[in-house]
Amino acid sequence: MSSQRLWACLFLLALPTVGQAGEDWSIVPRRNVGPLVAGMTEEALISTLPTGLVRRVPRNLEEGQSTCGTTVFAGTPDEFFVEWRGAPIFDYPDVATVADCAALPPLRDPVFATITRGRWRTADGVGAGITLEKLSEIVGRPITFSMCGCDFGGRVFDGAPDGLSLILDWPAQAEAALGIVPRHEDDYAVTTSDINPAAMAKFTVSAIRVDLLAAP
Repeated sequence: MSSQRLWACLFLLALPTVGQAGEDWSIVPRRNVGPLVAGMTEEALISTLPTGLVRRVPRNLEEGQSTCGTTVFAGTPDEFFVEWRGAPIFDYPDVATVADCAALPPLRDPVFATITRGRWRTADGVGAGITLEKLSEIVGRPITFSMCGCDFGGRVFDGAPDGLSLILDWPAQAEAALGIVPRHEDDYAVTTSDINPAAMAKFTVSAIRVDLLAAP
């Protein structure tokens, strides 16, 4: 073996082995999202995964709010964000910065994990990217969601599995895609039982917020 090939092999062996560290891609509300476990500390999470896959970062939350949290599997297709108990919430015009987050003491007790992509799934198959049609099939009952043309557009009000908050993607001309007549209200709810089933295949789950506070 040439010296160049030997160095190449050694370099590949030194890379973080995400697949080995993340073989569990489960979402279990109030218990875990893969290696992130209810009641865990950020330091314990860092020690669980290869170097560089857990990063302290600022993140926008709802309209006008931001916080400091942690990205897990950072920079990979399975990245998700963790909110921790006691982490400060910044209200506009104040915004969380990288310096603010770096200055915080060790974080503990995950409150929510927000997933927008990756292999993460519940036992029933709920995960980012599944269609509204598939979601309705999994939960086995009508799903009601917001038709607001705002940050809350597509938020599921009723029908989400216990311990999960779901948001549907929100393309332009959403009413037309769903085959419904737009209303004058700024915000109103639509139920899947009132929608053509074929239209539900055009919408997907874009974000899942997993409750990680352990049940009392």
